[in-house]
Amino acid sequence: MPDNLILACVLKRADPRDALFSVDQNNIQGLKKKSVIGTSSIRRSVQMKKVLPSAIIKPLRGNVDTRLKKIENGKYDAIILAAAGVKRLKIKKKFSLININTIVPAVGQGIIGIVVRKNKKFLCKVLSELNCEKTFTEARCERLFLETLDGSCKTPIGGLAKIVENSYPPKIEFTYMASSEDSEKFYKGKRIFDLKKFEKEVVQLGLELKKKIKG
Repeated sequence: MPDNLILACVLKRADPRDALFSVDQNNIQGLKKKSVIGTSSIRRSVQMKKVLPSAIIKPLRGNVDTRLKKIENGKYDAIILAAAGVKRLKIKKKFSLININTIVPAVGQGIIGIVVRKNKKFLCKVLSELNCEKTFTEARCERLFLETLDGSCKTPIGGLAKIVENSYPPKIEFTYMASSEDSEKFYKGKRIFDLKKFEKEVVQLGLELKKKIKG
C-alpha cells in the first residue's frame, strides 16, 4: 500500500472459506479423477492439486454469473469461488463450503476494508466508528504474513487468523499455507500466537517459510 494511504477500518468478517460449485453437486472429496476445475487463483490451484493430483486446472474469467454458466455449458466439472462473495450476491445455486484445512483461504478473504489518505484525519475518525477491532487485528496478522513472504494475489500463499475466544492469555490461531509456484516446496500448518506478540511471531513464521521456499 502506498505510504500516503491507510486502512481506516474494516467491517466484521464474512465467511472466509472458499465455495465449490460442481456439476454433480459434490463436495471437494467427491470430485472424480481428472475433473476439470476452474480457477485463476494460483493459491487455489496449488492446494487443489494436493487434494486431487489428477485434477485439470483451467483459468476462469468473467463475473459470477458468467462463471457459473460455464459449468452448465459443460466447460468445467467444478469451479471455486469465495464464499463471502457468493453469499453477498445471494446466489441460489447449490454449493459446498471447503474446509480451511483443505484449502487455506486468501489473506483478508471475506473482509471489506476502506482505505483513505492519511491526511484525511476527520474521515479516518468517522470511519473508525465502523471498525471491527477483532477483524482488524486478524487482518493485520494475515497481511504481515503476506508482506513478509513478499506475496501478492499472484503468489501461492494463504492465511487465516482467528482470535481464540475466552483464552488466557489471549491467543490467535493462525492457519497458513505457502508454496513455490511449481508447488515442489509446499508448506501448510497452524500456529498459535500470543495476542500481545503476534506481530513478531507471524513475521518470524513468514521468515522461516521464506527461507525454506527461496533458500
